[in-house]
Amino acid sequence: MKRALHATALALAALLLPALASAQSTGRLYDPMPPDDSAYLRIVQVGAGKPVDVLVDGKVRVRQLASRSPSAYLVIPAGKHAIQLQGGGAKGPKVDLVAEGKSAYTIAFPSAAAGAKGLVFTDRTSTNRLKAMLAVYHLAPAAGAVNVTTADGKTKVFGDLKPGTPAILEVNPIKVNLAVTSSAKTKAASSLDMKQGSAYSIFLFPSNGTGMSPLTIENQRERYTGK
Repeated sequence: MKRALHATALALAALLLPALASAQSTGRLYDPMPPDDSAYLRIVQVGAGKPVDVLVDGKVRVRQLASRSPSAYLVIPAGKHAIQLQGGGAKGPKVDLVAEGKSAYTIAFPSAAAGAKGLVFTDRTSTNRLKAMLAVYHLAPAAGAVNVTTADGKTKVFGDLKPGTPAILEVNPIKVNLAVTSSAKTKAASSLDMKQGSAYSIFLFPSNGTGMSPLTIENQRERYTGK
């Protein structure tokens, strides 16, 4: 049973949250793997504000996180946690999270204002190393529901994705151009060159009223040193 749990943790770290490979500064060939019951958390500030620090349980885990620039996944123990933004010495919005072991979460704060309500998304992990994971996070409320298709419109990837919701699935690792069309009659485009065993996210940020500004990234996990 212990071996099975360890294998699950390895798959989670390798497939959803690729780790940083270098371990030279520790004098070790490889960094240690996170504990089997670890959870993973990343944060994004949706508003176009100033950089902020990210506090987990009162301690700074990310310094000067730029707006619309998601953090790498942080390794946290399972259990209750307080996640809060801080800018200019002032405490910002806060989310209380009960993290389950071997799970991953994305928290999107609409702004760094103290009263802003963060959105908590539970992310999926991959079950097939031959596939890639693709997630879309709809963070542009004025755009209305969106459809995500291939650029030629022939293949629907996600349909009727409503604001404040994510959509995640396993896909073939290919190079593809995607089109995002909203019910507000606005469009956005995104391009991906996906690889086996990797995971990718498209964040749809608000732009010019009902418009959308997409950001496409390959998921990353913070370097874990066992401390």
